[in-house]
Amino acid sequence: MTNYYPNKDRTVRLGRPPAYPWKEWTDGTERLLVEGKDFRCMAESFALLARRTARVRGLHVTVSTIAVPKSAKTPLEVKVNDEPQNLQPGNTYVLLKFEREETDDES
Repeated sequence: MTNYYPNKDRTVRLGRPPAYPWKEWTDGTERLLVEGKDFRCMAESFALLARRTARVRGLHVTVSTIAVPKSAKTPLEVKVNDEPQNLQPGNTYVLLKFEREETDDES
């Protein structure tokens, strides 16, 4: 079995597929993600994951978690990218925005 390599043409991707579309989410647009729909863990854990992703990619991230209690009578309105969004009672949301880190080059 010399020169045997089952994936030498790279038609089969190695490793685990990405769990979240970080390439899309790190484009600099402010995003509102819903717990249980856009990500599968608790909002606080996802915020930590977003911070780690930012650090690994050399970015800065602003993360906020918002939990709207079930007892709320009306949806909570917030602005995301200057557009109003209604946050429904009983849901938890993560608002995040990735940005390039500023470098202080003083010459």
